[in-house]
Amino acid sequence: MSYKTTRANKMRSRNGQPRGGHCVECGRYTNENMGGKRVTIPSQTNGVWMCCDHRGKKNLNGYCDENRETVGSLTADGITMSVELESMGRSTHARAYLVKNKFMATSDCTVDIEYKSPIYYSECPISKIVGGVEYMDKNPNYDFKVNDENCGIHTHFGFYDNNFSFTRLAVHYEQLFKPLCDAVDSLTDSQRESIFGRSYERYASKCNFNYPERHENWINIQHRYTLEIRLPRFYSADAYMRFVKCFKKIFKALNTHYISKDHTEANAKKAGRKMAMVFMKEYAEYFMSNITSQCTLTGNTGNYAFIDEVA
Repeated sequence: MSYKTTRANKMRSRNGQPRGGHCVECGRYTNENMGGKRVTIPSQTNGVWMCCDHRGKKNLNGYCDENRETVGSLTADGITMSVELESMGRSTHARAYLVKNKFMATSDCTVDIEYKSPIYYSECPISKIVGGVEYMDKNPNYDFKVNDENCGIHTHFGFYDNNFSFTRLAVHYEQLFKPLCDAVDSLTDSQRESIFGRSYERYASKCNFNYPERHENWINIQHRYTLEIRLPRFYSADAYMRFVKCFKKIFKALNTHYISKDHTEANAKKAGRKMAMVFMKEYAEYFMSNITSQCTLTGNTGNYAFIDEVA
């Protein structure tokens, strides 16, 4: 899908004076004489207004501010998701697009602007806007980059009623997440980049099982009511939505085999195996190619019966 992003003529009224409208972020009336700007955004070529106080990087919300808006219809499993989209650049167009879709523009010392999404009750609402994010990132007319070495798209999974504190996972953190981490570790850097948009980095590094609360762990349990996956970087809508659907299944496995059960070590190990299998099944093409390469190099065909389960 292509989006029209520019107009040949400025949008003015018939008498030549600037027309006005309400700022999409704060709702205040504004016009060009007041320093406002009417910008076109993906999927809405008629444009929206941004007042002088909310153009570019001005008057961002605080880093710790939370977006409590909810979007979508609640599914039977009660699982929610939200994202923190880090970006470089000061695009008023991008800010207008994301704010119109109920994101919150916040400050972050590591990037120019971090956009916090509403709480999604399913993955359907976010699937409708990621195409616009990809378009703006790849369009040189926008001062907006999310596929940048400084940026990530941290993805959170939780429950609509906040009935579980994810800090409790620290007790069996290694048993729960080591099989999944081992599967991700077994990939090459280029394979991780194909799946997540990047490989391990400073703020999304390999999990240290001795320090479950470590902020840099790519599976993060610091947040009370969500599990955070820090590794992805947004580079395409298709790749990101594939990741979302896969990790929602992983989160369901965690809930089914551990969170909703007795929190025993045996259940933690079972949940860990199930989560790793979900990941390997979704991205089976990478694991099949790795095994084939290993057999070619070593001449050892071995007994890879688990391939049948993954494929």
